Amino acid sequence: MNHKFRPPKQNDTEGWKLVMYLVQNGFYFDRFWVPHPTEKDTKYYPGYPNTFREAEEFVARYRAYGIPIEILKERTYVGRR
Repeated sequence: MNHKFRPPKQNDTEGWKLVMYLVQNGFYFDRFWVPHPTEKDTKYYPGYPNTFREAEEFVARYRAYGIPIEILKERTYVGRR
């Protein structure tokens, strides 16, 4: 998770469902830049969703930018302290 990630409160089950849905779909709250829809040669950072409905749309729209957990595991170092 990105250092700017702020977890939901412990008893916020909907918030935790949202986090789990995004993580399971390859979004770990890191920034990623996408082409701007109207300005040529410009990119922007799409903010992360706040509701589950927004999350479903977010995953559908930005699926290509998600990082599968298998690839993320390959990037970690064994024996790291």
